[in-house]
Amino acid sequence: MSHEIRTPLNGVIGMSSLLVDTNLTAEQEEFATTIKSCGESLMSVINDILDFSKIESGNMELESEDFDLRTCIEEVLDVFAGGAAKTGIDLVYEIDYNVPSQIVGDMHRLRQVLMNLVSNAIKFTNKGEVFMAYTLPNHQL
Repeated sequence: MSHEIRTPLNGVIGMSSLLVDTNLTAEQEEFATTIKSCGESLMSVINDILDFSKIESGNMELESEDFDLRTCIEEVLDVFAGGAAKTGIDLVYEIDYNVPSQIVGDMHRLRQVLMNLVSNAIKFTNKGEVFMAYTLPNHQL
């Protein structure tokens, strides 16, 4: 079922991306950008729902690859930086010095979880900052 949902939505996202790159009035560009953004948001929701179905059925497979934790976190925060700045919210993170910069895990799934957490944190924060900290539990030190 995922193919049947994603294919037409990818078409909408792709065509709206092409449309944004043409000569448009400011109003038309805003409309096309909104279509693209909403399509990407809908794709994210669909992917989350499909992933949840995989988890429930026991078919979720996690990747095991080396990746840079700091880069992963910074990329997630970069996605929200503009919107957070407009509302006066600071995005801050801290990684304990004991946490290695290169870790093994599923970067895609971690990014997905962090995106959801940061999005909700920003949504429910009126002022101040959203702070993300990563430390190792005491037994791993």
